[in-house]
Amino acid sequence: MEALESELTCPTCLDLFESPLQLPCLHNLCRKCVQDLESYSKNADETVRGAQGGVKKGRPAQAKPTAQITCPTCRRDIPLDERGVDGLSRNMVLQNIVDRFRDARDKGKHNTATPCQLCEGDPRPAVRVCVNCDGLAYCEDCLSTFHPARGPLARHTLVLPGQQPDKRGPKVVMCTDHADEKVNLYCKADGMPVCSLCKLVGKHQGHKVAALSDAYKEKKDILIKEVSALKERNKEINRFVTRMRETCVKVQEQNKKWQERLVQGVADLVQILEERKHFLAKALSEEEEEKLKLLKEEIAKKEEHLQKAQAVVAYVDEVLKEKDQSCFLQAVQSTRDR
Repeated sequence: MEALESELTCPTCLDLFESPLQLPCLHNLCRKCVQDLESYSKNADETVRGAQGGVKKGRPAQAKPTAQITCPTCRRDIPLDERGVDGLSRNMVLQNIVDRFRDARDKGKHNTATPCQLCEGDPRPAVRVCVNCDGLAYCEDCLSTFHPARGPLARHTLVLPGQQPDKRGPKVVMCTDHADEKVNLYCKADGMPVCSLCKLVGKHQGHKVAALSDAYKEKKDILIKEVSALKERNKEINRFVTRMRETCVKVQEQNKKWQERLVQGVADLVQILEERKHFLAKALSEEEEEKLKLLKEEIAKKEEHLQKAQAVVAYVDEVLKEKDQSCFLQAVQSTRDR
């Protein structure tokens, strides 16, 4: 879960993604974070132009610069068209994975008794939750007192604790170029879901397209094979790290044996061998330190690599659970690249 959470954390706000947008560099940011970056970029441009004193007389006016943001992960400049943030495609697969992760993380909280939110002192267990009152929880006494069955509150919907309806709306992938059109085709040339208008009159005109269901099955089979190979690679790294740890133990045990032999041998000698004993002890300790340093550095590198690979595996496993074909195809290329 920790490895997956790192994949689902926005690099800007350091919280779980909320309405994530995918940049052309294949990194993701929350929609609000992208808007903040866009506002910061505009303010910085205006400050620079103000410091330059505007356009001097006799010089031609420069063209209005294209709005752009800088990806906080790879530092690449991302140009934005006239639509601004709305021109970036929403990563529905990532949003779905975040929602499932958040539900799984909060599952334990729902299993505990929901306390009444109107009791004074120690709250009693709630027996009903009002959907119309922003999910306010009532115990038996507070329900009859503050939410009577008659009067203006009689039409409110009361449910058992933990059974509040999901407020998230249906998730549909819409075309980024034609806001009112759903994606229903897959462009083989550009490797992305498109709508019918993109094929007929848009920038994908003349490209070869396939049905979403066919492209979904093909890309999913490829991704399954690739993630299987990655899992096997992770197993190899795990075995390698285990062997390195065993080697560390052997080095320590071997050094301990040599130290014992050294002390026993020097104990039988007279003072003329005392300096030799200290010299050898120091040499052995330095050798141990050097060997352990090299081994631990190698272990650290492999463990870091393993952690990143496990995070990618966990993310891909969640992507493979995505049942919505258009959502899956929207993110499959960036997932494979990662």
